[in-house]
Amino acid sequence: MEEKVYTVDYIVENEIDKKAYGFIYIATNLINSKKYIGQRKYSRGWKSYVGSGTAIKKAIKKYGRENFSRDIICFADNKKELNKLEEYYIELYHAVISHEYYNLKEGGDSGNPWSGKSEDEIKEICKKISNNNSKYWSGKQRNNETKKKISQTKTGKYIGEKHPFYGGHHSEESKKKMSEANIGRPAHNKGKSMSKEQRQKLIEIRTGTHHTEETKQKMSEVRRGENNPMYRKQFSESHKKKISQNHYCKGKFGFDNPSSIPVICITTLNIYASATDAERKTGINSKSICGCCKHKRKSAGKTSDGKPRVWMYYKDYIDNSNEII
Repeated sequence: MEEKVYTVDYIVENEIDKKAYGFIYIATNLINSKKYIGQRKYSRGWKSYVGSGTAIKKAIKKYGRENFSRDIICFADNKKELNKLEEYYIELYHAVISHEYYNLKEGGDSGNPWSGKSEDEIKEICKKISNNNSKYWSGKQRNNETKKKISQTKTGKYIGEKHPFYGGHHSEESKKKMSEANIGRPAHNKGKSMSKEQRQKLIEIRTGTHHTEETKQKMSEVRRGENNPMYRKQFSESHKKKISQNHYCKGKFGFDNPSSIPVICITTLNIYASATDAERKTGINSKSICGCCKHKRKSAGKTSDGKPRVWMYYKDYIDNSNEII
């Protein structure tokens, strides 16, 4: 749809800027042809103004002011008329939901871009904002100084009563939606392991900390009665047997513990009651020893003369020996 266009020279020559209150314009990105519909009153800077919306400002910063043109399409005698005209043209071109426009609001005095919008329209607006942000930050990275400034600005800002959600609670419906959204999504730390520094920090933070009596009481109430996962349930006979075995083994170490799995160091032919027992006596990590026994690694630790220690479960060692015999 073609609109009549008025140039700055025409407006100045006819003194429209002195007679009218403001104007409606369409700004165009000369690189990707995206547009922006906006309003401006006749005040300082009106001749070069192309917009101050969130998306259009980012676009100007990215492409440069010189890559934007502006066409003035109509005038208004007062603020109310200017707002109505802006709303009219934004609705006429479907600028808020169209990907060909930078507009995120209906115009006028509307400060809430979601007001009166359907769920699909809101999704489209959010998609436009997300796409604009992605394009703006594509290939860019904040330097350490900027990161430090952001960190200092936000440190302590949302603690306790300062947090916008302080004292609030999610409704059951919100909880259900969050739960459904996270189903099948891998945990943020899946496959990652903490560094020694992180572990040490956690140890230092948690050392000496204890739950208050009030917290203990709340935890107890949450797990009591029908809230208890074992409410009106019984252990199976096999489960009872396992529990009994664990209690029997508790406090017993080495070969006295019937649940221990003996390991042997092939390099020295020393036998240990378990990988934990071997770790206690050699200082070699028990997980590394088990990894070697499961053929996930070639060796674990070294002898005093520098030879790699090769490990096997003692049962596997005996079975292999019998096969050779």
